[in-house]
Amino acid sequence: MSSPTTGPDLQSWYASVGAVLAKAARKDPSEMPEDAWRALVATTRDGIEVNPLYTRADETPERSAPGSFPFVRGGDRSGLPDNGWHVCVRVDAQGDPSDVNTAVLDLLGQGASALWLRVPASQVGAVLKDVYLDLAPVTFDAGADLVEVGEAFLELLDQRRAAGDGVTDRSAIIADLGAAPVTAAYGDGGPSRSIDLGAAVSLATRVAEREETVRTFVADGTVFHADGAGD
Repeated sequence: MSSPTTGPDLQSWYASVGAVLAKAARKDPSEMPEDAWRALVATTRDGIEVNPLYTRADETPERSAPGSFPFVRGGDRSGLPDNGWHVCVRVDAQGDPSDVNTAVLDLLGQGASALWLRVPASQVGAVLKDVYLDLAPVTFDAGADLVEVGEAFLELLDQRRAAGDGVTDRSAIIADLGAAPVTAAYGDGGPSRSIDLGAAVSLATRVAEREETVRTFVADGTVFHADGAGD
């Protein structure tokens, strides 16, 4: 009987690969090593080997859930759905904020569970209208407008609380203001677009005193990744 892991099917594939490589090298198949198929392995710039074929023999156990040893998926489960992951959508708020808000609500209704938002400070409230912030974490991509956008978001939280938004656990409101001073100048095109570090620190100090789970500073390597950087 054939086995998808070590049975004749896989061995036949090894033999077939060896025969093809032998033909290309003008050799007899018997002269090819058993692991000739490894000539088809590709290696990424990060040194990761990508095999030409994967089977059940290559399966690895699922990583443990966030908040449990060895903590490779986070130190806690705060704000995470039961499966430990969010479906995050990136939204660039251009045009009528009410139209953007409609699009955001539609995305959340179709299965998205977190937002990565680029929005002007003046439109934060309108774009996040009717979004349950204790259910959908928000990451802001504000660039040099970080402080203004952060202030607008905090003002929105205060307005909702005063109006009785029904959130009983304020720590369930999770947001990342996205201050990345190490990469901001590179990502925004130059020092003239970098954030006001002093103002960002002041904002972070006030944010730390709030009940919501809001972070100001992050280590963001996505700008380098987008330009083709390796590990």
